[in-house]
Amino acid sequence: MSLVADVIALARRVGQGELNRHQVRECLEQIDGQTRHYGRWTVSGMIGLACAAFSQLFGGDAYVFCATFVASAVAMFVRQELMRHYFNNLLNVTVTAFVAGTLAAAAGALGFSPQPEIALAASVLLLVPGVPLINSFDDLVHGQIVAGMVRGMTGWMVSLGIAVGLTLAIEAQGRTELWSVLTPPESLLADAFWSGLAATGFAMLFNVPRRVLLSCALCGAAGHAVRTAFINGAQGPLATIEVATFGAALFIGFVARTLERRSSVPASIYAIPAVIPMVPGTYAFGTMIALLQVVGLLEIGADAGADVTTLVVQAHVNALKTALICGALAIGIKTPVLLFGRQKPVV
Repeated sequence: MSLVADVIALARRVGQGELNRHQVRECLEQIDGQTRHYGRWTVSGMIGLACAAFSQLFGGDAYVFCATFVASAVAMFVRQELMRHYFNNLLNVTVTAFVAGTLAAAAGALGFSPQPEIALAASVLLLVPGVPLINSFDDLVHGQIVAGMVRGMTGWMVSLGIAVGLTLAIEAQGRTELWSVLTPPESLLADAFWSGLAATGFAMLFNVPRRVLLSCALCGAAGHAVRTAFINGAQGPLATIEVATFGAALFIGFVARTLERRSSVPASIYAIPAVIPMVPGTYAFGTMIALLQVVGLLEIGADAGADVTTLVVQAHVNALKTALICGALAIGIKTPVLLFGRQKPVV
């Protein structure tokens, strides 16, 4: 994100005629040589806190918070190590999900966590493919069909890697159930706090400039609180998570656009970390887990018909919810740009 901000700022200077081509090259070399704002240990710790914050949004207790923090922080460190050694990204995702799932399930098996299903669901959200899924719909809205399809497929492949890793972890622990009933926090203030913490962790993972970190956190807290308030206060079809997500994303989009005009930092740097707590990660890799279970039952053969039908329906529902929520996020945060960022054709 810092690279994006710096390159866009450079492009504006070039457009204003402030730099010649030699100065542009020098600036690009300086940007390329920049180091990350946040060290790897800081990022691992903050991602652990971000996933632990998700566990609180799911209704977990203090023991679940601690178990999720340890599982996701260790998994993030493993992911960083695999990235340093240039392992294939899909393999990286699968191994990281396996490590996170194994540690979360082990906490439950050892009695450290009374709600291991919540820890399992939250600990792998460090891998949630929010950016490619949201950008996929953004590309499709702008008519970039091929790029949208490629990014969408990338998001689903990441979800498949998460599902494989989680499935292996569940099988290794001998568990049969993955998802529990998720109960959001009763207090809207608590909802805002935990979602703001989650947005902060992902903002640091995305390496946003330090000066906008607090704004990203506040956008994430306010946006998620708007969605929760919408779900709790609306009636009938308007109370669905898809409609509430669109309203929250629209709110974040306008706030990010306002901050962009005041700080000259691209709106996406504020908006993307802010909407990550609302990305339907559990639905996305829940779809893949259901499909993997279908394959397993089909291999068994007889007496699996009813279970296969149930899992196929579950997979379709999860996939549809993932698509609708990602579409709501992408359209919501891009609506201000579509309204106020119109470009005149080059004459």
